Amino acid sequence: MFPSREGFSVVQETVSANTEPDFCLFKILQRPDERLYEYEFMLVECKRQGEPWDTTQNHFQDHLEGNNNESKNCYGMVQIGLVVQFYKYENHNLSTVGGQMHLINNANDVVAWGRRIKDNPMPFV
Repeated sequence: MFPSREGFSVVQETVSANTEPDFCLFKILQRPDERLYEYEFMLVECKRQGEPWDTTQNHFQDHLEGNNNESKNCYGMVQIGLVVQFYKYENHNLSTVGGQMHLINNANDVVAWGRRIKDNPMPFV
């Protein structure tokens, strides 16, 4: 859904610090002066089945608030077990994007929301 040929790069957390999301999806763009830059398109947090949504969402909001984009806008996704929820952190406000979806039972919906997010990037600078 986010191929490298379109400028996306997925990086897994390399340290076990509690201050980092599990994955970061970067997008590489070119500035008008030809310099390349990358921004954090989406942060991802994965938890085992049974972890509480409220606690995970609150912890994840800290990740989104601390993103490295100039605008501080960033998409997010939390996965607990086989259930996912997309988020949007824009203008210092966290909101959900779509509803919670099961990765198997709602696979088409997960892909559709992922495409919608990809097709509607927020201002990152």
